[in-house]
Parts: sequence; structure tokens; C-alpha cells
Amino acid sequence: MSEQIVNNRVDNALLVLQLTKGSVAAFDLLYQQYSTELFANILHIVKNREVAKELLQNRFRKFGKNEQSSTPNRHYIQR
Repeated sequence: MSEQIVNNRVDNALLVLQLTKGSVAAFDLLYQQYSTELFANILHIVKNREVAKELLQNRFRKFGKNEQSSTPNRHYIQR
């Protein structure tokens, strides 16, 4: 496994850990890192820009709520 992939996974794990502690900055960084790619995937599936935007926002809203109520290290994001 390349060093960049390992570093990315460590960074993501730390961001998720910070998110479980209520960090808005961690949520913002995760959003910046994943929203564009996730939006493109959603848009490809639903073929409607407004629906894709709504689904993306709902997904991140649920993700933020779930992570803040989780115990640390319960979830792990991989890119």
C-alpha cells in the first residue's frame, strides 16, 4: 500500500475522531474532500441536478449526526 493512501486513511480517521467530538472544522474538511466526487456519483445515478444536491446534503447531514453520536473509531472512511 502506498504511503499516500496510508496517510489519507490516517488523516480521515483523525477527522472522523474529531467529528465524534463535535468538530465543525472536521466536518467541513470531510465535506470538502468528498462532496464533489459524491455529488458526481449521485448525479450520474439520478440524472437530476437539484435532486442530486438535495441527496448530497441529506447524506452529509445524516453523516454528521451519526458520527457525533458514535463512539470514536466505530466508523472508518476510506477513499
